[in-house]
Amino acid sequence: MTIGVGIPVYLDVQMTLDCVDSVQKHSGGLISEIVVSDDGSPTRDHIPVLGNALVQRGVPFIIEQPNRGIPYQWNRLTQHLQSEIVVLLNNDIVITSDDTFKCLHYFFERNEKIGGVGWPLVQVNPRTGEKSPDPVDDYNVMQSPGRVGAAVGCCFGFRKSVWHEVGGLWEQLISFHEETDLGFNMAQHGYNSYMLPSPSVEHHGSQTFSKNPELAMCRFDDNLVDRDEYIRVLSDPKWKNKLPHLQTYAQEGKLVWYDHIKCESMTWRMDWSRFLFAKKYGVLDHYDEPPRAVHSMVVDPLPEADRLYWLNKEGRECVRVTNGTEVYAEYVEDARAKGWI
Repeated sequence: MTIGVGIPVYLDVQMTLDCVDSVQKHSGGLISEIVVSDDGSPTRDHIPVLGNALVQRGVPFIIEQPNRGIPYQWNRLTQHLQSEIVVLLNNDIVITSDDTFKCLHYFFERNEKIGGVGWPLVQVNPRTGEKSPDPVDDYNVMQSPGRVGAAVGCCFGFRKSVWHEVGGLWEQLISFHEETDLGFNMAQHGYNSYMLPSPSVEHHGSQTFSKNPELAMCRFDDNLVDRDEYIRVLSDPKWKNKLPHLQTYAQEGKLVWYDHIKCESMTWRMDWSRFLFAKKYGVLDHYDEPPRAVHSMVVDPLPEADRLYWLNKEGRECVRVTNGTEVYAEYVEDARAKGWI
């Protein structure tokens, strides 16, 4: 079972190379390919610099134009990769453990009906270098993988065959809720998604959006969304506590506006994606937190496997056995000795 890694990049050279270098350093001999794709960056000065550096590392470089959003780029990377397991990493991710891909490989190899799989995150402040506590430090050795609606989007893996089966990522979501929709789509096809208990990976601060404010906006597509309904939903005062910016935008007429330079109507990417997601699943009444409402509909009813295998933070094989209402977690050799497996 092979693993391929896809990394989209928007302008930043050094951050991308740090990500690539960390994957190569900690591949554990399990990574068969790495592909980097420029996600329609608005300037081209970085292209030859990054391209030459990637050539030296033996990494193919794809150049896309224009920027069509994250799910489009993830779909293109997944199409390009030939491996059985696809791992998508934001370029602000740094792998720090030799066990990262080993644990992922083992999990997919030993378990069936698996959707997306992610790792715990250590958040790193890009300005100060300060790191959040490593959640793995608080886990005991029998901490089992946790079922989630969707693996976190900045670093996750899945079987390419499952991606094909569910039709890939929904590209109209542009930049937000795309991994959540993929996870829920996988759940609707009978695949559970999980967060591995270890090891953690470093996330260096969501720098792409903070450095490039133009990515906060997108074109409003009247062929996809009814404008009156969109404005009516977003203007509803009941969102003022959790989404106060909507009231400000509504008062200023900036929920949808016309860009005279681009000659097209524009809106905000996060609000646009949230609306599409909520509309798709029929939860516009929960526009402030649509994933929570959908989770109870599509994930909670999905049964978990009777047996779930993983490697713990000490590298030992573990299994969780479900027998009716009883759940047991043991080392594999002990579970076998007890006749559980």
